[in-house]
Amino acid sequence: MPLNYTKLKLAFFIALRFLSFRINRSFITFISYISIIGITIGILALIVVMSVMNGFHVELKNKILNVISDVQVINYNKININNKIISELENDFRVSGVTTFSDSQGMMLSNKIAQGVVIKGIDHVREKTVSNLASNVIDGSINFLIKDFSILIGESLANKMDLNLGDDVIILFPDGRVSITGFLPIMKRFEVVGIFNMGMTEYDSSLIYTSENSIRKIFKNKKKFDEGLKIKLKNIDDAIVFSKNMQEKFPELYFVNWTETHKNFFRAIQIEKRVMMIILFMIVSVAIFNIISTLVMIVNEKKSEIALLRAFGASKGFIVSIFVLLGTIIGFIGTFVGVILGLTVALNLSEIVLFIESIFGSNLFTSEVYFLNDLPSSIDSSEIIFISIFAFILTIFATIYPAFKATQSHPAKVLRADI
Repeated sequence: MPLNYTKLKLAFFIALRFLSFRINRSFITFISYISIIGITIGILALIVVMSVMNGFHVELKNKILNVISDVQVINYNKININNKIISELENDFRVSGVTTFSDSQGMMLSNKIAQGVVIKGIDHVREKTVSNLASNVIDGSINFLIKDFSILIGESLANKMDLNLGDDVIILFPDGRVSITGFLPIMKRFEVVGIFNMGMTEYDSSLIYTSENSIRKIFKNKKKFDEGLKIKLKNIDDAIVFSKNMQEKFPELYFVNWTETHKNFFRAIQIEKRVMMIILFMIVSVAIFNIISTLVMIVNEKKSEIALLRAFGASKGFIVSIFVLLGTIIGFIGTFVGVILGLTVALNLSEIVLFIESIFGSNLFTSEVYFLNDLPSSIDSSEIIFISIFAFILTIFATIYPAFKATQSHPAKVLRADI
């Protein structure tokens, strides 16, 4: 027979009494609190780790898109990318900007330091329509690239080579001529007119920008450097379909969307996120199943009280409901506090990291190792809801065995044993 509201209130009251602190039963209460703390820590860790993994994904995606754009067109066949092709792409309703680019590699020399670099030739006006490079320039200006043989360099590269605005550098290019003394590479002097910070050491330490005209003047043979188009879309989610459509329309060109450019990198992040989630869910599960041992001890401790309730007419269902509610209370408190603390830590993670770093006097997360200059955090509400529901349901399942164990003893035998 189902429990009515009055009996449910009574069962809830008795469950709270069983959980309450008593001097002579302090160990049982202590174990109950340990179960709550275990669930709280597990939920807190799960939310923080998931938020950090989400933050890494979002932040790295944004940083990478600052450089590669939503869709890139690679001109492997070295055909002439004329204004007609560019105009057709710009007139597509999904496109917000198109620009040309050139790519090469070289060796930068300055202050007796040599550093391999990737050189990107850009149109400094059109570049503003497809990337945030202009806003990431912290010293100088992208507009200074109007002058031939001027460059923008990353902050990490500038620091490593001790370069400032107005300094000259020598860049060796993989092209030249053969003389009687051997191969002589092209050497060209460039002036530093800007320093940028993309927020990723990988780019800031090896990437430089110059004008497309400079690249063309250096390489008389177009086969010596790569060229193509960068396309910015109004909605980044259209990148896959757009690149497929354009590939069919322009088969002589090669369209690559941002999901393909760093596919393995983002896939590795997703795999790591899933593995971390499984491990932390196992930790939470262990904490929740501690409720079983806690409730079993409470059942053994409360045998006399249970026998008295049965003697006064309480049904087995009523006894079961007491311990299901008791376990549910423990699980709910642990889950609720864990979610609150987890969200608090996730939302203030940068401040917490800075505080810890100030105490120990060292950087916990260096950009050389973790790609980014800080520890990002992004909260996914659907994941928070899933974690909460999972923990709560698992808690209810953990109460089933102790609850039914509480109904197995015979009231008369228990009461006689207590006399």
